[in-house]
Amino acid sequence: ATSMLTNVGRDLYACEHELSGSDAPALQRLRVTYIVLVDTSGFGSEDHVLLSRHFYVLQICAFDVSSFVLSDRFHEVSQFIKSAHMSNGAAVISGGGGSFSIAATLVLANSMIADKMCLRDAFTQLDRLRPLDSLNLGFWRQLEQLESDLQLGGAERVEVSLPLQEAAVHVLRRAADGRVDSAVVAQLVEQVLSQRSDGTLPEWWELAELNEQISCIGTHES
Repeated sequence: ATSMLTNVGRDLYACEHELSGSDAPALQRLRVTYIVLVDTSGFGSEDHVLLSRHFYVLQICAFDVSSFVLSDRFHEVSQFIKSAHMSNGAAVISGGGGSFSIAATLVLANSMIADKMCLRDAFTQLDRLRPLDSLNLGFWRQLEQLESDLQLGGAERVEVSLPLQEAAVHVLRRAADGRVDSAVVAQLVEQVLSQRSDGTLPEWWELAELNEQISCIGTHES
């Protein structure tokens, strides 16, 4: 699993796969001393015991669903990573059941807490080091709240424009079964955003926020 590690910051690595005891030699060559082990099974991890023989291990249970509250662990994880750096070691955030969303969220939170970066800058930096295909929208909301709590500033939230809302409602009303046609809505959103005046492509979180709000419109109108 160490071959899947990405250097996401100063003496900080991350991967979506769970590390095992057999990875210890390779981790030690990277000067890793602290490991955040994400358990998505809900039953704990045997690797926690194996890895704790060689490293300080913080195991957290987390699920890659929008309703899961990950923000409760943001400061704890950041302090854990800080401890590694204070001892001249490196830290790893490992696990996530094959999804990088949890590890990425914790990396972003640490950048905001430890390095005082705004969310947009933290995301841009991480995306450059390890391209992010998607991120749990619920986690993104929690990162936005963290940004607000830390008073880091950052870009304004993207809101749905009135013309887009009206167009979405029109499409949804024509759905024969009265339910949201996600394919049609997604196409509508992409068409509208692709015509932005500055000619830039929409960011993934803009599409996610628009889709979420359009779904709410559909619920209210149906």
